[in-house]
Amino acid sequence: MLSLLSSPVCVMVQVRSGGSACVCWFWILLNCLSLVFFCPVGGQIQVLGPLEPVVAAPGDDITLKCLVDPKFDIGGKTVEWSKLDLQVNPADPSYVYLYRNRREDVLLMFPSYVGRTKLSTEALKDGNILLLIKNVTLSDNGQYRCFIPDLKSSSRHSTVTLVVDPNYVQMTTTEMPLEPSSLQTVEPITDAERKGQRHHLIPIVVLATLLTLVFGVGLLGYLFLKIKHQTCHPMAQIQA
Repeated sequence: MLSLLSSPVCVMVQVRSGGSACVCWFWILLNCLSLVFFCPVGGQIQVLGPLEPVVAAPGDDITLKCLVDPKFDIGGKTVEWSKLDLQVNPADPSYVYLYRNRREDVLLMFPSYVGRTKLSTEALKDGNILLLIKNVTLSDNGQYRCFIPDLKSSSRHSTVTLVVDPNYVQMTTTEMPLEPSSLQTVEPITDAERKGQRHHLIPIVVLATLLTLVFGVGLLGYLFLKIKHQTCHPMAQIQA
């Protein structure tokens, strides 16, 4: 007698001689393979900053830049720019620039940066975090941290180094490139790489599916023949 007991995880096949637990394990394996091979490819969201410092002469206007990867609209998120060497009271933090509720919050900014810093809200739509600092001075030397506190990621911040050199002669723009190729932290995965990874998975998924189907058909065929043999030769089993 053949009975099927189905569940979301496995299908149990029972025969008169006893339960066939191997079929249950087969279906568990099949579900696990589907979870492994059909999960989307791609890393988590991360904030990236430049590997190289931004160098400028006193009086220059410069742009510090970070970005989120993969890029998406972060206009509704809080963005904090802080200077790591500035003494800050934890109970009353101050920032080089603070953007929240889709506007600048000057009440929590250092007075020396109010009016000299500006965030490009238009660039936020593309995941770019561009901070303009006007008329830089020697006191602006140091590391700046870009932090997105409400980003659902373990990599919510990055740093940018600004070097103000009186002997620096500007040969090129002091703005940082928009491409993530020159940025720090983990190398971001491009859209082309993600597509390539998915294409490489296709033959693996097809092979795994074929193997599980062959295994399943063979197992069910074996059980069918076993049941048929027991039905056709009941006396042989009794005599044995």
